[in-house]
Amino acid sequence: DIHKEYRRKRQRCIRDSQISADMGALPLLILGILFSCSIAIDQDTAGLNIKNLTFDNYVDHFTGPTRGTYKQRYYMVDEYWDKKDKSAVIFHLCGEATCNFPYNRQFPVQTAKELKALYIVIEHRFYGESQPTPDWSIDNLRLLTHEQALADYAFFIESMQAKFKKELNISTNWIMIGGSYAGALSAWFRFKYPHLVVGSLATSGVVTPLADFWAFEKQIIEDLYLSGEYCFNIVKYFQEIAEEKLLRSTPAQRTAFLKIFGGVGDETIDEFMFYFADMHSLLPQYSNRVVFCDAIKKINESGQPIEKQLEEYASLGLKNEIIFTHYTYRRGRDIKINTESGSRQWGYQFCTASVSYTHLRAHETREDLVCRLLLEKKKKK
Repeated sequence: DIHKEYRRKRQRCIRDSQISADMGALPLLILGILFSCSIAIDQDTAGLNIKNLTFDNYVDHFTGPTRGTYKQRYYMVDEYWDKKDKSAVIFHLCGEATCNFPYNRQFPVQTAKELKALYIVIEHRFYGESQPTPDWSIDNLRLLTHEQALADYAFFIESMQAKFKKELNISTNWIMIGGSYAGALSAWFRFKYPHLVVGSLATSGVVTPLADFWAFEKQIIEDLYLSGEYCFNIVKYFQEIAEEKLLRSTPAQRTAFLKIFGGVGDETIDEFMFYFADMHSLLPQYSNRVVFCDAIKKINESGQPIEKQLEEYASLGLKNEIIFTHYTYRRGRDIKINTESGSRQWGYQFCTASVSYTHLRAHETREDLVCRLLLEKKKKK
């Protein structure tokens, strides 16, 4: 059973891993081991006492209080915390999306239990409920920077430290963790504010932006193969159908195809392929690969007409909040705040700052799991 073998290998990683962050005298090696190995730990979180809270953070940290404060959302689990002096706080950063409590990422929660630590998850400014401005105009989005986000976390930690000292007469040692963009933030924070955290963990942190990060797709393909070659072949099959419908069909046929996925029919091919690449790459991640492969196998073997198969494929994305209309220029131009959308904010970030956006810029490979439309444009230049 290849899945069981994969889990065994990852369990060996738990035993063998080491963390290089400076933890001082704290016995926190287990945190780095658990999180860096990314072992899926099945746990029923229904019984956890998860507190949904807000913190008054500065709208602009570099002009002081003149622009006021905003409500930044965070979650807290304190039922394992022993509230002793020098106790640990695991500070988990959410990235470029609405921050929901990470039920399916149990490593930090398990570690908090093991270490008798406080666990906090915090939402990034301009995402979800944490909105510093009344809309997403360009003038307001100028406050959406790495520097402002890092300053948010610094002020939060300083304020919580003062609160714990006043109410409990204790000091705490903070460990910051994050993945992908939030992983980069975690690493940058340790560099910029080393006096506020004793360690930082950055999984897949995009600290060095890459313009042609084809290895991202290659890793997704290798992950799909863990379920068997059939999973990759089905993904490739739907990719080929999409290209046929978009590149070699009549305008009416292309419009009909786009409407299957919730479009109105005038979206660009670029927009659709961007969305479709996310369908293939985001769904298999975060412990969902088996579910994804089983679902597309069921669709492919249903014997239904291709249009019906495509409808079910689109429905699979909707159930996982991968929505075609979120990838279109209309969504990107809407300055009205939508707490469930990150399209405009993230577009602003990767166009104005040093962040990596992987498969949108993938270059040619043999594996076929890339947007060849974009490759053709690249070759024409």
